[in-house]
Formats: sequence, structure tokens, C-alpha cells
Amino acid sequence: MVLAVVAYLALLGGSVYGVFWGLLRVRDGFDRYAEYNALTDVPVPKLDSLAYGRVTVEGRVEPLAGTLRTPIGADECVLYDLTVEDWSESSSTTLFDEREAEPFAVATDAGRVRVDPTVDLDLTDDRSVTHEIESHEGRPPEVLAFDRANATAERSPGHERRYRQDHLRPGDEVVAYGRAVRDEVYDDGPKPILLTTGAGPFFCSDRSRDDLLSARRWALLTSAIVGSVAATVSLAAFLWFSGIAQLFLGASAL
Repeated sequence: MVLAVVAYLALLGGSVYGVFWGLLRVRDGFDRYAEYNALTDVPVPKLDSLAYGRVTVEGRVEPLAGTLRTPIGADECVLYDLTVEDWSESSSTTLFDEREAEPFAVATDAGRVRVDPTVDLDLTDDRSVTHEIESHEGRPPEVLAFDRANATAERSPGHERRYRQDHLRPGDEVVAYGRAVRDEVYDDGPKPILLTTGAGPFFCSDRSRDDLLSARRWALLTSAIVGSVAATVSLAAFLWFSGIAQLFLGASAL
């Protein structure tokens, strides 16, 4: 009896989760579509004629102060984002979640635009590395050194530990998109500009513009289809398991 109740609640909860997951997937598709339009419709201006508002900037990463070292691998960078999680079949636990950045800009021969360090990153495998390690597997030397330096908890049997580290290095060629405003901190030129967030996408990527467009071209269609199907099926399951569907079917039969 107890197992039946637990199974029923699990099915009910899973159907609710499926509805929200489907809706979030659809929203993610619209976000990627907005980025596609931004990359397609917003030209790359010359920095001396760049206006405040939504802009795309292409250039190389340039430190404005010092640099950092990534926690895993000790690579020189201006920004890193590291997450360490333990995963099992039924749960996940975040053990480490850290983003650090030094001030940096996207620079061209004509000038530079400082980038807010809260920017979303869309990076190639050279700058985005994931280690997935089972509890019985050995760790690469750089991962082992990180665990020892940060006293990371021991791995539990049956769990997989995932380390994901993104970083930007000085000199990386990037495409950045966001909202250009006056830079009130680094006021060191005739028109100091900060690229920051706003109503719309805000990202920095070391991919080419063509690769960015290709990745986003069908994002709305695929996400809308997958999300809509998941949300519809999950909603139908919720209505059935909760008894709401039977209630309406019974009322209509009368």
C-alpha cells in the first residue's frame, strides 16, 4: 500500500515537472531565436561610431588589469566559471560553484569595449572542459590537485562527479553581443563603452559568427516541438493521475 502511494505521488510529481520542463524548453528556444536574430540583424559597427543600445562586437580578449589562473589546470585567463556536482540516478548535489573575473575588454585596432563579467559564455571545447568521473575511476592529475587544494568531499559509491570549467584567455578571438552603455568605471577614452545585460541576450563566444548562426538556426523549431510535446503529454498525465480528467469526463457524460 505504501509503495503504491509513493509510486502514485512520484507519477503525479513527475507529470508536473514535465509540464514545467517543456515550457522552459520552449522559452529556451525563443531565447536562442532572439540570439539568432541579433547576430543576423545587428551589424558590427566601427567602435568610433558605435551607438549606445544593442550591439555586436568582434575582437580579441584584452585584460584591463591582471589575470587569473583556472582552478583546474592553472591556465591563464580573465574569467573562469567552475561547477562541481555529484550525480546519481535520483539526485544531484553541487559541491563547488564559482565564477571569478578580472576586468577585460573586447579590443580591435580601432578601440575596445569592456564586457560585464556576468556575461553568458558559449565556448568551444578548447575553453569549455567537462570531466565526468565515476566513483571507481581515477582522476586526472589536474582534477586531483584541485580536489586536494579545495578539500572536496570524497566521492560516494555509485555517484558520478562532474567538473565543468569554462574560461576566457587573453588574446581569444570572440563575438560579444549585449547592450552598450557608457562605462562609468573605465573612463579612459573619448567614448568609454561597457557591454552589459538588458532586455535580450547577452553573451560572449569564441565561436565564429557562422558557427553561432548554425547552432541557433533551428533552435526555436526543435525546442518548440520537444517542449510542446513534453508539456502536453505531461499535462495530460497530470490531469489523468490527479482525477481531474475523469471528473470532467464524468460530468460531460451526464
